Amino acid sequence: TVSSQNLEKPIEMGSSEPLPIADGDRRRKKKRRARATDSLPGKFEDHRETSRAQSE
Repeated sequence: TVSSQNLEKPIEMGSSEPLPIADGDRRRKKKRRARATDSLPGKFEDHRETSRAQSE
């Protein structure tokens, strides 16, 4: 029973807490920052510089 409880407690907490929380956090943060700098901070700057150089 000790092994069962020890295994069930972390699995339940680890499965219940991080899954919904991480999912919601990730989806919200990704939708908000993925476009700006969270996903590609360096690539975005490169894109802007390239676009500017090509535009001029």
